Amino acid sequence: MKERYNKYMMDKQPSEDFIDQLKEKMQCELRRKKYGRRVVVKGAVWIAAVVIVLFAALRTLFGSSEILDMPKQEPTVLTVQESEGPEENRAQVDKPVTADQSDSASMGIITNPITNTSAFNHDISLGVSNDYFVASGFSREGDSRYPMYAVFDPITQRCINYLDYSVEGFSGTFKAAAVIDENNVLAIRSEDESFACELDFISDGSVDNSIRLPNLSFGIFQSNERIFINSCPKAKQTDLDVFDAKGNWLWKMSWDESIRFAGVEYDGLNYYAYGYRMENEENHALVMCLSENGDINWRYDGGDREAFIKAFVMDTGELLLLGNSYVKKYNTFLFKLKDGLSEWRRDFFPSVVEDAALGQATTKMAASAVKHKDGMIVALNMGYPRANSIALRYVSLDGDIRDEWIEDFPELNSCTDVALASREGNVYLSVSGSVVELADWGWEDKGDDDLIIADIPKHIFIKRVSVPEGVSAE
Repeated sequence: MKERYNKYMMDKQPSEDFIDQLKEKMQCELRRKKYGRRVVVKGAVWIAAVVIVLFAALRTLFGSSEILDMPKQEPTVLTVQESEGPEENRAQVDKPVTADQSDSASMGIITNPITNTSAFNHDISLGVSNDYFVASGFSREGDSRYPMYAVFDPITQRCINYLDYSVEGFSGTFKAAAVIDENNVLAIRSEDESFACELDFISDGSVDNSIRLPNLSFGIFQSNERIFINSCPKAKQTDLDVFDAKGNWLWKMSWDESIRFAGVEYDGLNYYAYGYRMENEENHALVMCLSENGDINWRYDGGDREAFIKAFVMDTGELLLLGNSYVKKYNTFLFKLKDGLSEWRRDFFPSVVEDAALGQATTKMAASAVKHKDGMIVALNMGYPRANSIALRYVSLDGDIRDEWIEDFPELNSCTDVALASREGNVYLSVSGSVVELADWGWEDKGDDDLIIADIPKHIFIKRVSVPEGVSAE
């Protein structure tokens, strides 16, 4: 176990020999999959595979010029569509927004083996905890699944904590993880073929203790040295269990409704749990103000087909909530509350990306956000043909868009998970997704031994965000 763990705790960049050995190992693994088992690929999988490979080939030919050493393209131009909402809710754009792809390339994309997470060959999730990036999922060996997680330091782009449960004798998958510090992690583990869940207390890469959780526990949030566990043990029942960092149970709240929390924030006196509730197969935005003992001070129910994804506690006592709306379009909005009462709302409608090589694409839902200087940076997923790009939007705390630009990840087919973290005054962006390389598919002489889409390796990329000059109103 110690040797496996030390492999991911390297304190220097890997050598060229190490990288070559890793590539050779991955190729051997692909050959083992090819000849060790026979996978019958149905017609639908063939069509999907061809589309993915053709897109990857086109993206390689016409993608980010600096990264691929091709002639530089004209800057990508983004324009914000006219708001369809009331005048008072419209987001104000100070100037035309442009994005020079060379800004993205100049930061570099981290591609060393530490960020190669092909071992997470199923259901990898990516999040932020205590300003660290956390990836969780499982690997598959035959009929068995083994939980895995990795903690990455945004500044060094290195894995600082890692655990592969295949050496611990456990099976299943991780649902989510919370980072206490570099050496200590709490993780929700779901067992195979059941809804039973365990909360594992992990220190220095080994499980020290486990606590049985309610069935269908899926969310873990850390705030003010408190650990919040969100679970739904049965239909229309939601529990929120609270522990201290040592695993001592403190209090619990229950609701006779289905609630999915996205996070918990603390202002020194109260906790703010936010997300959405489900009713009649639709989402309804929701935020609650809870005392340190679990009493509800106030509750605010937002609009239909909406969800809060991030909350910011202001020094003046207000609560800023970033959310997604699913009415008519994939819109995002910023909402300001004080003492449970609405003060204002700003709606941000999709931006259209015009690209001479790829055509037109639009932004979709907000995936993550982080405070920066006098505003916040919001990461939005992009639709095809820019699904392997992320739109970053700089928004003032008053709800005005200051700038918007694009970060490209040409190695990926699409950005499936997105997270932003802030460390030492810098903002870091991490994405995960499937990497499609023609050499990995080996089309010739494959017959019915072709790889399926689940065999495509997944990677994590981390880069420091280069915020355009002049966006701050300082």
